[in-house]
Amino acid sequence: MNDGGVLYELDLASGRVQWNEQLYKTYGYDKSEPVNSMEWWADHIHPDDAMLLNQTMDKLMDPSVTEWAVEYRMQKGDKTYVLVRDNATVLRDEDGRAVRLTGSLTPVVTPA
Repeated sequence: MNDGGVLYELDLASGRVQWNEQLYKTYGYDKSEPVNSMEWWADHIHPDDAMLLNQTMDKLMDPSVTEWAVEYRMQKGDKTYVLVRDNATVLRDEDGRAVRLTGSLTPVVTPA
């Protein structure tokens, strides 16, 4: 059951991303927005967080890594940013290479 988080599936070979409907509801994107590529996703990560995300993605090279988690700022449809927690399961091929991530983006609520 989805508690309002955005679910996704990322094919690492093709760079294709599939999102559930919550992406539009939670982050205010128009359904005409071309959201189904890794490039689109990367373009909507705060520039100051891009290096951190690249570093954590590098950990996917380790065949023992089965879970992936990182927090970063993601741009919403209104061009503001929200801190999200990205949790994913790493799916690997028979040679241990990461081929797919299935995960969720959940806004991080900070105390007032």
